[in-house]
Amino acid sequence: NRDVALTAVNTSLTEVYEGWNLQIFVVAINLGNITETFDVTLYYGNNSIGTQTITDLAPNEEAILIFNWNTSGVELYINHSIWAEATSLSGETNLENNIFIDGTVTVKITGDINGDEIIDIYDVVLVGASFGTQSGDPLWDVNTDINQDDIIDIFDIVLVVINLGKEH
Repeated sequence: NRDVALTAVNTSLTEVYEGWNLQIFVVAINLGNITETFDVTLYYGNNSIGTQTITDLAPNEEAILIFNWNTSGVELYINHSIWAEATSLSGETNLENNIFIDGTVTVKITGDINGDEIIDIYDVVLVGASFGTQSGDPLWDVNTDINQDDIIDIFDIVLVVINLGKEH
């Protein structure tokens, strides 16, 4: 029998800033008894993020795909459903497990730490509260790491301040 399935779609974040690159992991398994080659396409809403090919996946083996989603130009402040679909194989009868829906990701204006659709003093206060922390510290907040360098410093504060007053 032929049966490929998607068993997981994982995003590390549910909120990101416009222009950020987000890694999304997709796990596929071959539940059939024939070695298979097939495509997996990752989507946000009805928009394709990309397609990757899994080649020669043996029966009962898993494959983990890593997709990089650049959020430039993505519509802001809506919950984008993240999901993946494996192409159906000739003769495959169980197609329900070819789709896996993860959840949602919201894309925000750069520097809108609290997600209220405006960059204001509250966002400056939030980045200031995390100042000097780095990834792994108890007070470190990924939303305050505007430039994604794993440390909250003056560069993150500047990115919030230069966007003060910007709103959606």
